[in-house]
Amino acid sequence: MSGRLVVCLMSIATLGWGCSRGSLHGTFAPNQRPVVLLTHAPEHPQDRYSYAYEFKWSGYDPDGIVDYFVYAVDPTGGSSPETSWVATREFSQALEFSADEADSSGPRNQASRAHVFVIKAVDNKGLASAPEIRAFFASTIAPSVYITSPFPSALQIARVTSTVRISWTGNDADGIHTQKPVRYVWTLLSASSEFPLDAALADPDALRRFYAPDFAGWHPTSAETTSAQLFNLTPGANYVFAVVAFDEAGAYSPVFSFDTNMLRFRPDLASSLGPIITFSGPTFGFTYPSGGYSLDPNREVPVSLIPGQQMIISWSARPAQGSEVRGYRWRIDGDVGDETPRSDDTDSGHWSTLSALTTHVTVGPYAGGETHRLYLEVQDNNGNRSLGIARLEVASFDTPFNRELLIVDDTRLWPDQAAPGGCMRPPVGSWPTAAELDTFLYAKGGTTWRCYPPGTVTPPGLFAAYAFDTIGTKPETTPFSLLGRYRHVIWVLDGQTALSGESALRYMTQNGQLNTLAIYVQKGGQLWLVGGGAATAARATFMSEQVGWQSTYKAQTLGAYIQPSERIPMNDPNAPSYARLPPRLDPKFTTTDPFPPGREGQPLSVFYKSIKNFEYLTAANHVTEPDPRDPNTEVAVLDTLYKVFGPGLPTSENPIMTYYRPSGPGHVLFTGFDIWNYQRGQLGSLVDFVLQDLWGIAPQMRVAP
Repeated sequence: MSGRLVVCLMSIATLGWGCSRGSLHGTFAPNQRPVVLLTHAPEHPQDRYSYAYEFKWSGYDPDGIVDYFVYAVDPTGGSSPETSWVATREFSQALEFSADEADSSGPRNQASRAHVFVIKAVDNKGLASAPEIRAFFASTIAPSVYITSPFPSALQIARVTSTVRISWTGNDADGIHTQKPVRYVWTLLSASSEFPLDAALADPDALRRFYAPDFAGWHPTSAETTSAQLFNLTPGANYVFAVVAFDEAGAYSPVFSFDTNMLRFRPDLASSLGPIITFSGPTFGFTYPSGGYSLDPNREVPVSLIPGQQMIISWSARPAQGSEVRGYRWRIDGDVGDETPRSDDTDSGHWSTLSALTTHVTVGPYAGGETHRLYLEVQDNNGNRSLGIARLEVASFDTPFNRELLIVDDTRLWPDQAAPGGCMRPPVGSWPTAAELDTFLYAKGGTTWRCYPPGTVTPPGLFAAYAFDTIGTKPETTPFSLLGRYRHVIWVLDGQTALSGESALRYMTQNGQLNTLAIYVQKGGQLWLVGGGAATAARATFMSEQVGWQSTYKAQTLGAYIQPSERIPMNDPNAPSYARLPPRLDPKFTTTDPFPPGREGQPLSVFYKSIKNFEYLTAANHVTEPDPRDPNTEVAVLDTLYKVFGPGLPTSENPIMTYYRPSGPGHVLFTGFDIWNYQRGQLGSLVDFVLQDLWGIAPQMRVAP
């Protein structure tokens, strides 16, 4: 085999092309041009192809071998030196093409651009083939960009500070190397801008038409820079900020809108006063109406503390749009202008170190009657500051407990309506009205009923045999100076009043209010919550800490009935005796409770109700604490006296009347139903058990306070 044949075979093996079959003797024929063929390339110039495309080709030389190929993208024509030709011995090449012109033939979120690809084969003698040319449109899905802060809106102007940071995020759905845009450009329009501000406000797309596709004069940023900090903005002036994203194909985000990539904003003096502070604690919550730095006493937030107890006060702050909270610092009392560093961690009389992680502090304990101030300073990244002041008022509770029993009527039942002649109109609606409940609970009994038929006398009320005081309430805090006089308090509340939000209990258990009833229990008072509305009105914290209910509870109107519970573990010597507790609580019947006077002719259902209000635990709570005699032994401190049974209830363990008796001061009896809907005789036994057996109050005729 000749050497030439070996070379040819090597060329075939290497490039896959044929060799010249000319004779080894005689005159050489002229060198023939090689041939190049595109085997994979766009076929139709009018179609849109991806901006990233892989071209494939092959070639042969009739009288020699193809040494290499050269290709060009968008050649300028002729032998212009501006055309960049690329030499390769490969048979394919993946190329990316620009697609930076809005695609008028497709949806607005696409872009394309016409391109030309040219390739030639060059043989071993340097002779090039005729070019293979393909023209096509490279297409891409345009990137998107959205301003994230301040939040853009076509309906309102953002209020920001005179220094503002505007942030955005972008996406390139069909990116090859990354799903993020490769760069951004942004601009700020004002009254003095090249492009009229009013024109952008009237027609956002006019801004795109004016600057696209190059956006000359706009500020460029990298793919990693997704925010712009603007300084020294004029308060009260109007501005428009716009940002555009570019992808790998050179396409820009074409959607211009005040809901996406454009922001209308106005620097505002009120916003520049600083972040808006919110204080919160177990019994209160307050948000300032605006930021600001002022020692005005009217900006102090009153916070009531119990003597000898601590309280955790938390805070947060909402900065103006375009700003971020840089940090908080706090101090107790002292001069807010004193910048002397703290001597140690216990030196609360000087400013703490500024930190974004400092979001709460434990204050107290303090003695009764003291007043302290918690100063909180918050700073944003633009240098604006706000000052919050919590005025810590430590109550001085006088708790003589020198009276026996107070009954608090926290209901808002229907009042009597006056009729001609000085009497009242007959009661209407569901029983009881306010006057009927007073009679049911407090009436002395045996007294002629005014304006009723002759011989009609009042039956004795449930509490007629006991000495007690009674008060009504308004939806406001009941003074501790009143509650603290009594060793025992019965708080009556119905479901309808609890739902209306008009009860004093609901008012006191809201954030921001002093719960004097909780303080009463904590100071050692004995409480009986009566009626199917107390759990609805009270916050979960009150139910957990004062009533002892540690799990989920419900409020429902049901056709259910009440039965006694197992009551109490027998091994607890501290437990009261429940022997005299009524074994049953049955609904009223005509044979046990006569129809009330003045309601003659009305439906029996207004008095003998089959559907009643219930508040109950959905599962039995086993609340224990160490036995004072033996700390290694746990004893129950939450007794279940009655449960509710009936269709629609989640389980058979539905405690509805409980007695919470921890070793500390203050015990609470809870009755999650309206006691006036049950038989008077059984309720009399229930009242006697609570007042005599649990509280040790002897029955007697009522005396004046």
